[in-house]
Amino acid sequence: MIAISTLVSEDGVIGLNGKRYVLDDYGDVLLFKTEKDARLFVAFNGEDPYNHYIDYEEMNGASYE
Repeated sequence: MIAISTLVSEDGVIGLNGKRYVLDDYGDVLLFKTEKDARLFVAFNGEDPYNHYIDYEEMNGASYE
């Protein structure tokens, strides 16, 4: 499963507040079957899926988008 993370906080600070993950409606990390699916989600939401501040991480989990 793939999770989307970034080190950029809402106020634009990079790295100081640790990683931030895309969460689902229940506050759990949103997981995708493939990196391609995760990149499509990012693009659909108006961001550059190849932005070097966005990471796609392999994670274990049971739910996915």
